[in-house]
Amino acid sequence: AGSEAINLTGWSLRGDPDSKGSTLIITLTGSIQPGAYYLIERTDDTTVSDISGDVVGPFGGSGLNNSGENLSLQDAEGVERDSIPCSGTGWFKGESATKASMERVDASLSGSVASNWETNTGLITTGVDASGNALRGTPKFKNSVTP
Repeated sequence: AGSEAINLTGWSLRGDPDSKGSTLIITLTGSIQPGAYYLIERTDDTTVSDISGDVVGPFGGSGLNNSGENLSLQDAEGVERDSIPCSGTGWFKGESATKASMERVDASLSGSVASNWETNTGLITTGVDASGNALRGTPKFKNSVTP
């Protein structure tokens, strides 16, 4: 959220299940324009086959833990800009069985606020997976739960 582009070069997404985001997951590149969205794809650019990722690469380890973990978004100086503390409690929202994404309601509120997250409703979706199946999420678009 903001009125100016942000250069994400050197920013990183960090996380792990037991501490406050000390393990590098992926380093970000490029920039994000005001009102735009940024897509991180794991391994290759076919996870969301019809929408290009802004950064693509291996995640530290084998990806994000399905039972939750602590995530930390850090700027190029290593300052934490946002976090999601889900270690031990599970992800705030989302559904593993239906693969419905966990979506942030209000970008101006902290990611650490559990009530600021909802599960994709399925009414608004974008993108298809590598097998051509519709995703229950909104990659690179406004979240289905955002007013």
